[in-house]
Amino acid sequence: MGNTGTGGNALESTSNGDPQREEPDAPEKAQPESYTVTLDTQIIGDGETLSYTTVSSSYAGSIVPEGYYPGELTVELTGEIVVEAGGKLDIGTLSVGGTEASPVLTGTGRIVVRAGGQLRLTCVALEPQGQGPMIIQETGGSVELTSTPVTEGLVQWAAPLVNNLYDAPDDVWLEIGTILSGDMLPDSMKTDVQMQGHEERVDVPLAWDLSGYDGRTDGEVALAGKFLDEAGQPLTSMLPLEITVRWYTPGTLVVTEAEWKGGTVPTVQLTVPELPEDANVWGEVSADGGETWSRWEDEAFFFIVDIEAEGKACVFVVSDDMEGLFRVVAEDPWAEEYTCWRSDAFFLSPPEDGEDSGGNRGGSTTPGSPDRQPEPIPRPDETDESEETKPDDTQPEEDDLDSELPEGDQPDETTSDPDVPWYPEWLLPFLPWLSSDQEQTPSEGEDLTQDVQQSQESTDQENAAHPEHLIGDETKEPIFSQQSPETWPASVGEEISESNPEEDSGDEETTAFSPAQNPGTDVVGGQAESSSAVSQALSLPVQIAVGAGGFAACIIGAAVMIKIARKKK
Repeated sequence: MGNTGTGGNALESTSNGDPQREEPDAPEKAQPESYTVTLDTQIIGDGETLSYTTVSSSYAGSIVPEGYYPGELTVELTGEIVVEAGGKLDIGTLSVGGTEASPVLTGTGRIVVRAGGQLRLTCVALEPQGQGPMIIQETGGSVELTSTPVTEGLVQWAAPLVNNLYDAPDDVWLEIGTILSGDMLPDSMKTDVQMQGHEERVDVPLAWDLSGYDGRTDGEVALAGKFLDEAGQPLTSMLPLEITVRWYTPGTLVVTEAEWKGGTVPTVQLTVPELPEDANVWGEVSADGGETWSRWEDEAFFFIVDIEAEGKACVFVVSDDMEGLFRVVAEDPWAEEYTCWRSDAFFLSPPEDGEDSGGNRGGSTTPGSPDRQPEPIPRPDETDESEETKPDDTQPEEDDLDSELPEGDQPDETTSDPDVPWYPEWLLPFLPWLSSDQEQTPSEGEDLTQDVQQSQESTDQENAAHPEHLIGDETKEPIFSQQSPETWPASVGEEISESNPEEDSGDEETTAFSPAQNPGTDVVGGQAESSSAVSQALSLPVQIAVGAGGFAACIIGAAVMIKIARKKK
């Protein structure tokens, strides 16, 4: 093997990168350097790699690593080069579709790739000079051609080869006490398959040899396998196919509630206080009493919902008539050793009454009817209360007092002072303890009866000091003699009657005040002038009767108003 090369000057360029114009007397354009590598008979054994790679000619004159050639490269075979298992021969360009020149593989020799050996040609031009194939691929040998055209007869191909250098099946983890069976092992694996120099990634069927399994249910065991083609025949692979089976002790997921939930979409819900952090969680369902379990992890049929103060609800979306065992499983994919948690299994089925049901392991969970029926709420007329404890229906409620007031006499809640009680205008003449320019309620402890009696005594004393009305002075014309009640303006009577409607306060009755009922009262602007004018026009017995009626009206009105004032506060 040897290297030869001829050098030349690199193409000069201006400061902005544009090539300079050629002057008439300038020298010819420099040619890229050429390199030749000769390979004599040799063996490339385990751990050995021969690499010949072209790079851009712009690196000519620079220091480049061994095996890289900045220009044109020719590899000449003068003998038989054998690539054994673990050995590798690589010829080609640094990149595909770049500026590098394609190497040329020529000579009278040949390359033999044995099982486990690798030959990789990238953008190489094959120009054999001898007879027979230039490349021979033995069974198990890897030959990979990239952008390298091959004419018929240049390569002797072997059967397809599985390139599993970078692929291996995952270990199988079983719960302690579980007996291994063939259906617990993977039946296929995605990996690369080489066929006539081209590689494709596909799913390859697998077959396992269980003859080395001794029936153990703990610890671990390694099993050998094979790749199969479409016809079920074994395929050779670059590395032997093996799998390791390990047994583990699972953790426990605590379920606090298991129930079947009906509705438009029936579901089964298992509530767990917590789930392992960053764990993969799925549900498992068994319809044969736990003999086999199907894994539910599609979000359309199994999902997790956070429940405040309760944890997480693991929800299975089921059919209306589905029943079986349900459980939740979680595993930590990031742990160095396999870690798994699993809950107990709960048998759940649709309840007969169509309502939601709780559940537990191994039995029906439809809730039964209560031992006793709830007692009805007794009606008021069916109670056993004594006559003394029954409420007096004849007394009006405080809420009814407001509704009985005329609309014009309702207080203004937005403008009235909450500390000053409110009285309707029609009642003011019957409250003698109030002054004409101030409307207020007497203190809570003040005796209203005493004030009314004092007012009545002052009226009697006034009448006693002026007894002329008792002897009938003919020089004076009686009050209202000039105008009879029939000729009074209609507005006066209407105003008084509208502002003084009849009130119904239970069994107590009050008579509305109007000039027709008291013809001796002088009315000015629709209001009574005073009670003394009435006393002057009436005889003593009538005065006593009127005074007693006024006294009773004052007491009743005061009591009603005090209740109203307290409620408004």
